[in-house]
Amino acid sequence: MQRAREQLVVAREEERRRIRRDPHDSLGPALGGRALTIDTAGALPRADPAAADQLLCEAKAQSQETLAEIKRR
Repeated sequence: MQRAREQLVVAREEERRRIRRDPHDSLGPALGGRALTIDTAGALPRADPAAADQLLCEAKAQSQETLAEIKRR
């Protein structure tokens, strides 16, 4: 019984570490990429408005996908 409790505590701590790592490993790069896309779109409106609109639409879609992924976890 004691061993089962110890295994449960270890498993719980491992899961907590994984949860703390996940946002750093996946969410950080995803948000960083979105910021770069938005910066690029911000530089394009006068030179190429259609390209700027396309980049913003892509950034929005990617943000929605990231949000859905976060909700699944």
